[in-house]
Amino acid sequence: MEHRVTSLEARLDAIVPTLATKVDVAELRAEMRESFADLRAEMRQSFADVRADTQKTSSDNKSWMLATVLSIIGTMLATILGLSQIHKAAPPPVPIIITLPVTAPAAR
Repeated sequence: MEHRVTSLEARLDAIVPTLATKVDVAELRAEMRESFADLRAEMRQSFADVRADTQKTSSDNKSWMLATVLSIIGTMLATILGLSQIHKAAPPPVPIIITLPVTAPAAR
């Protein structure tokens, strides 16, 4: 039994110095808090960049949509005007009047 206790004590003496103390845990917590604060700051910046890119893209899409709609409306108006000019009623033809010179009746 004494041999077993001695063996366990030797193991315990080898393990105890590697265990974390309250100071070690406090230092680890402080490092983690600092790391998380840095991560939060980076995420806030990333979100701000994404938000700005999204707003710019939305603005660009609105501009392209407006330009497309105006182009379609202009094309439709030009087509309607062109077709109305083509199908406009042509003026009636001017009658051709031929007048013959009046000649005296021939003597008999």
